[in-house]
Parts: sequence; structure tokens; C-alpha cells
Amino acid sequence: MQALYIGFGGAAGAVTRYLISLLLKHYGSSTATLLANLTGCFLIGLLLTLSLDILTLSSELRTGIAVGFIGALTTFSTFTIEVFQLLLSGEILKAALYPAVSGAAGLLSAYAGIAVAARIEKKRTITNGQGE
Repeated sequence: MQALYIGFGGAAGAVTRYLISLLLKHYGSSTATLLANLTGCFLIGLLLTLSLDILTLSSELRTGIAVGFIGALTTFSTFTIEVFQLLLSGEILKAALYPAVSGAAGLLSAYAGIAVAARIEKKRTITNGQGE
């Protein structure tokens, strides 16, 4: 059953990634890759934090979303080839900045997902009369 969750999640993530690339085709493939990867970082932070206390997800569904959907949405291989293409075209500065910006922005996006989940949890606690 776990494989089905991952498969369905992967299909949805791959289609989502493709749609992002279509929407951003005029901005270049690296922009679409960056947005897909940052979205995935945000979602993984949000999902894993919310699933600790708020979301009641089976481990199969949580893995299907994290490994399947988010795994297919994000892509290290496309990112790597884009950096390589920048190097081949002589755009050394972009080739150096793209991984640095992607890494830093990815960490910030994951943190943003965690922070949003924490706010949701805090509001839920207050609404239920358990907080301040």
C-alpha cells in the first residue's frame, strides 16, 4: 500500500512541477526549478511540523506526500544540470550564485513552513481554549 501512496503522490508532484515550468517558461528553466524546489522545502517543513500534533496522517500517507509528491516536485538532478549548463556557457558568477542562493533560500523556505505550522498550531490551541 505504501508504494501506491508514493506512486500517486509522485505522479501529482511531477505534474505540478511540469505545470510550474509551463507557467514560468518565459523566465527560464532555472527560475521554475528554483520555485519548485523552494515550494517543496516550504511544504516539507509545513507537513512534517503539522503532522506532529495537528494533522492526523497515517505514516503511509505522510510518506506518500513527502517522498512521492514533494520528492517528485523538487529535483536535484535538474538543478545540477542547470548549474553545469551555466558553467559551459561561461556564466561562472551565475553558476556560483545559483547553488548558494538555492541552498540558503531552501533553508529559509523550510523554516518558513515550520514557522507557519507553529502559528497554525498556536492559533488552534488558543481557539480551543488551551492557550493564553
